[in-house]
Amino acid sequence: MKHLKSDKEKIMEFLLSGHLDSIELGIQIAESLHVDLKDVAEDMDILFNWLSKHTRLTFKHKLLKIHSVEVIDLSGKNLKVIPSQIKYLTNVKKLLLSDNSIHKIPNEIGNLTKLTELKVDNNHLTVLPAEIGLLTQLTLLDVRENHLQLVPPQIGNLIKLKQLLLDVNQLTELPIEIGKLEALSHLSVRANQLAQLPVEIKDLKKLTQLDVGENLLQEFPESLIRLQKLIVLILDTNPLKKLPDKIGILKKLTYLNMSHTQLQSIPSQIGTLMQLNKLYLAGNQLARLPSEIGQLDKLQVLGLWDNPLSKDEKINIQSWLPFCEVKYGIESFK
Repeated sequence: MKHLKSDKEKIMEFLLSGHLDSIELGIQIAESLHVDLKDVAEDMDILFNWLSKHTRLTFKHKLLKIHSVEVIDLSGKNLKVIPSQIKYLTNVKKLLLSDNSIHKIPNEIGNLTKLTELKVDNNHLTVLPAEIGLLTQLTLLDVRENHLQLVPPQIGNLIKLKQLLLDVNQLTELPIEIGKLEALSHLSVRANQLAQLPVEIKDLKKLTQLDVGENLLQEFPESLIRLQKLIVLILDTNPLKKLPDKIGILKKLTYLNMSHTQLQSIPSQIGTLMQLNKLYLAGNQLARLPSEIGQLDKLQVLGLWDNPLSKDEKINIQSWLPFCEVKYGIESFK
């Protein structure tokens, strides 16, 4: 899905190229292609006025300076609309649109092929345009706290993406194409309505942080066991009921949160996660822990509040982990 530039866009490129003689050349090209210069001027004015009103950018000459802008920060400006003329900002690398009232990202966003960061968190988006897949230089896409109901399959084209943040939306599924994000190291889909994860998530070989907390997962996704580089795994507030024995395969985990997941037991293989330094198991139905948890020499914090643990079991746990801060709520031991 490659974008083909219109005659009008080609002329705007000349006008925004940063050279005085480009103005005269642009006019000549416009005349030869029978493009209405008045129409071009209107687009230029819309873009210039929008940037001038909502940013601190200053332009001695609109034709010579817009061209050079690489970072545009429009966060917290009470914006409701992004003009389609944004397509002319082809040199922008960071577009920050957080904390506004934007309902739609125009399809023309696909023209900004140099973008490496796009932040549209805390807006009113319900969809992302398919053209998001044209932004193949993106390393960060932040769409937290919107009203997204789906992620377009074109997301799979973002092969340089390292961080994908989709927390606090209304997603019921993720596209299978998410497995194509070979550079992804941080995926967060917290507080959505996901009942399962696509099996293809196993292909995210560089993933180190995964947050799927506050969703509707009823089983621990087996595909996660394939993510050998995981350091942080957050699955709290899902009705999982069980932690699989294979959890011991994730040897690089340093942070594991399984709080409020209706667990009744913990497999002894938890003791093989030798890099763990924080383990949260609060709000479950645990009456005991396996003695193998005492093998976790690097464990610094163990969260166990709101579990039916007897006094004797708490004494056992403390004897197994004498240097760990064990939290039982108001009461804690160290």
